[in-house]
Amino acid sequence: MAFAPPPRVSFGSPAKRPESPAVTPAKMEAERRRTHEANIAAELLPDLPAEGEAVHTLMNGRYDLAQVITATVRRWPVARLRVATLSANKRTLRELLNELDAGTVGTLTVLVSGFFARHNKELFTAFRDEIRDDYAGSRMAAAKTHAKIVLFEFRDGSCPLVFEGSANLRKNDSLEQLTAVRDRAVHDWHAAWIDRLVTTHADDDDPE
Repeated sequence: MAFAPPPRVSFGSPAKRPESPAVTPAKMEAERRRTHEANIAAELLPDLPAEGEAVHTLMNGRYDLAQVITATVRRWPVARLRVATLSANKRTLRELLNELDAGTVGTLTVLVSGFFARHNKELFTAFRDEIRDDYAGSRMAAAKTHAKIVLFEFRDGSCPLVFEGSANLRKNDSLEQLTAVRDRAVHDWHAAWIDRLVTTHADDDDPE
């Protein structure tokens, strides 16, 4: 059982204090489930592939790609993280920003589809502006893309890691394939087209 802290003693005219959000059983269960999912996601890639090696995996639908990403950067911090996805949601985008706050990610680039941005305009605009305004060097944009790519540029300067797969930045309870490739040329090739699209569409008010 969770107890809220007692109100602070004050003198003079009472000031209105914001109410603490209620900790409901449903919220506690959701947090417990999310932690369990994260632990499972961390088992997907117990070690980095060797340079030039590719590891082929299946995600079983019990966790999402964001949890695999966060598990990876917490073990191997990155100077730069790039994510291309068809779709995302508020929770998964916030989890990526949490890694910026924690320092496991230096800068973040997110490319989503124009379809997602048009149908989730308020969510897309809010995160695009927050990423641009609050995190120096980080960007988010939408373009006509269906790609699902994650690029890890490690802080220690070692060979980068690439995720290529079917998973979006959200859970859908289905099998997803994910290939982890440790190859600088593959990383740089994907980074070039992602950066180009993000630069071209960074200020679009009406994504394609």
